[in-house]
Amino acid sequence: MYMSAYLKRHQAEYYRRLSAIRAEGDWESWITFFLEGVSVAAAEAQRSIIEVASLVTAD
Repeated sequence: MYMSAYLKRHQAEYYRRLSAIRAEGDWESWITFFLEGVSVAAAEAQRSIIEVASLVTAD
């Protein structure tokens, strides 16, 4: 699973939410954002695994 790709695509929001933790103690928004990233990264990893398995099967 590659979380870095999600964080790079959403870099501005990532930093905005980190700032909100420092300024307002808003952990909930950051955790929600991060968990959304975990979900997206997991789905991308699953698609990659299926694609590789299909290539192996076809070969």
